[in-house]
Amino acid sequence: MHTIHKRDQAGRILPSEHKKATCHPDRQVVGNGLCGACYQREWRKENPEKRQIYQRRNSYGVSPQDFDRMMAEQNYRCAICRQPFGEDRPSRPLIEHDHNTGFVRGLVHYWCNTRLTAVEDKEFLGNALRYLEDAQRRYDEQGATIQGYRSLG
Repeated sequence: MHTIHKRDQAGRILPSEHKKATCHPDRQVVGNGLCGACYQREWRKENPEKRQIYQRRNSYGVSPQDFDRMMAEQNYRCAICRQPFGEDRPSRPLIEHDHNTGFVRGLVHYWCNTRLTAVEDKEFLGNALRYLEDAQRRYDEQGATIQGYRSLG
């Protein structure tokens, strides 16, 4: 037996006829009695590995086999600092890529990836290096007191 639903002029089932989500009664059920947002949040919590695989493939085109090959090629170490990867968020491997071209360059730690942003900006990098060199030169010339600045120690 078919259920008869009230429909709008375009033929879509009217919202009042959909099952209501237990989490948000003003929304429709998507799965497990939950609305779309809550269902997705629960699924992500329960399936972190699947989510990571999906994200790597969808965002970077990297399959699980590609990822495993990259890990082995890098000897299970960060491509920048050469330290081994770990399980906690800052030391897990991240896919590092060129934001302009999308080219995947390697696997790196979270903090190495964050620091890389400044290095990619050539103008900033040049200014930062000049600043450090100038500060070191002033220190070498004047000792611990640098041009009106006293060390706090």
